[in-house]
Amino acid sequence: GYTDQEVLGNSVSMLLPGDTDPGVVRQMYATSDEGWNGELMHHRKDGTDFPVELWISVVRSDSGAPVAHVGVARDITGRKRIEQAVRSSEERLRRITDNMLDMICQVDAQGICQYASPSIRNVLGFELSDVLGKPLARFVYRGDLPRVVRLFQDLARDPRSGKTEYRCRNSSGADIWIESIINPLIDGTAVTGFVIGSVDVTDRKKAEETLRLDELRLETLLKLNQMTGASMQQITDFALEEAVRLTKSKVGYLAFLNEDESVLTMHAWSRTAMTECQMERKPRVYPVALTGLWGEPVRQRKPIIVNDYDKPHPLKRGFPPGHIPIKRHMGIPVFDGDHVVAVAGVADKEEEYSNSDVRQLTLLMEGMWLLLQRQRSDEKIRKSLEEKEVLLKEIHHRVK
Repeated sequence: GYTDQEVLGNSVSMLLPGDTDPGVVRQMYATSDEGWNGELMHHRKDGTDFPVELWISVVRSDSGAPVAHVGVARDITGRKRIEQAVRSSEERLRRITDNMLDMICQVDAQGICQYASPSIRNVLGFELSDVLGKPLARFVYRGDLPRVVRLFQDLARDPRSGKTEYRCRNSSGADIWIESIINPLIDGTAVTGFVIGSVDVTDRKKAEETLRLDELRLETLLKLNQMTGASMQQITDFALEEAVRLTKSKVGYLAFLNEDESVLTMHAWSRTAMTECQMERKPRVYPVALTGLWGEPVRQRKPIIVNDYDKPHPLKRGFPPGHIPIKRHMGIPVFDGDHVVAVAGVADKEEEYSNSDVRQLTLLMEGMWLLLQRQRSDEKIRKSLEEKEVLLKEIHHRVK
């Protein structure tokens, strides 16, 4: 806003706001041949300030002595506005990513994590320092990793958006289900990395699995009800194998109790248990008072879950030589009214046993017991009718 006459002959300090750092001014007029370049504020005639980028060079005489300074200033108001807009946009994006429930990750072409949203703390329990610079594969469940790797390789060959579900291990060692949408980053024709948006779908997967198991259990109960002509051994063998399948276990057993609930008689082992067990002599009768953890469902009259069988436990009695090693165990009591009539147990599920497993096993065994009771009632009625028929024939013969 100044005219040439207003500026010429005056100190350039008139163009600087009063709060300009004196140290910066001294640097500007240093006699170094490198000159000075930087940003600072200039002062208009109307009293307003604006940003400039300034270049200052030293002019020297033939003898090399500094005689003047030449400065070139460029108004950078527009650039500063753009930079501020970018910073504001980045800040808004940061607030969104900091507070969103979904995880956002960026990995390079080798799968190394370059960016992770802070929400990873809430989903996986890891700090950002635990993830950044690390391969994404480190956090994927080993059994799902080959399938996930194949998808990334396919998206690198044929760039497009991809979607998949897989398990990740969180900071406490538990597996959670993740659903991810994967978008390649393309530079020219090459895929340089991927942006991955992920959400925790563990609850949904558990609900789907519960529904699937409920349907399988209903199918099993229907088959049980149709086994009207089967023997007791056939019914219990079928129910036990289905119990192992529904709970994703490896072995199972079924034992019945006597009237006063003092003695357990082993009735059936699952096929895998019979194959893998190397005990030379498999007892069939066990006093409840002498049993270990597997007798607790009778003593406590409730389901008992042990998800780490290796840990010390005051009720454990150890394994006899040749017994199958157990990592996890779940046992339930089967009731007839207030009376415990049987104990069913399963063992060595890959994941931890839960209340859902208790529900599946309990309902299946209750259905088995009801069928056995119905068969016993039918047998009593049949025998009673036979006895009456014999008696009637005897009376008829005597009357003659």
